[in-house]
Amino acid sequence: MCSSDLGDLAAVLGRAGADHQEPAGRLEVGAEHVPRGGEPVLVADLQRVIAGPVWSPDSRKIAYTVHDAQWNQRIELFDRDTGLRSRLSEDAGINEWDPSWSTDGARMACVSDRGGQKGIWLVDLSSGESTPIPIDAADPGLPFLSPDGNKVACLAGNGPASLFVIDIQGGDPVQIGTGRTDHRGRRPSRTLTDLVAEDAADQRAADGAQ
Repeated sequence: MCSSDLGDLAAVLGRAGADHQEPAGRLEVGAEHVPRGGEPVLVADLQRVIAGPVWSPDSRKIAYTVHDAQWNQRIELFDRDTGLRSRLSEDAGINEWDPSWSTDGARMACVSDRGGQKGIWLVDLSSGESTPIPIDAADPGLPFLSPDGNKVACLAGNGPASLFVIDIQGGDPVQIGTGRTDHRGRRPSRTLTDLVAEDAADQRAADGAQ
């Protein structure tokens, strides 16, 4: 995935072994402008799968999902200025994935099972405070924050999923479309835009066949 200024490329290299015991992936970032080339910078080389690198709006940080030693999914943040990595949350025993930055880089939406139930959460990156985003639909995933930071779009539903838009300040989620996209089992690098576009293409194909 390219940074917002198209100056660098973040990519996951490597695959997990069948027994999940081999080094599974390395997250590398190009050190120079992509068209000019340059040696990549190793961000993380871990014993667990790394997936879904997502640049912050200012291109200074990268969020990605990694399996920890207990095989829980955790979101880590890499700071390019300091070279340091940190966890989005230090809470033990939870899973979190599908990070999405706010446009000011101050908050992050993600999927988490904190509280014992899978849902969409909004995390303040300064305070670490986590706030649930209510949605009365099964299996929510792939949250994306709106440019103004007031709404979250996500996919949800058993089997074929529907697109929902949720007002962070409250109110009922708005369902958009009937939902033919199955987002479960997709690669974490798939974007909501990709899936919605595929859903629309499937709908056009179904309408044409009638």
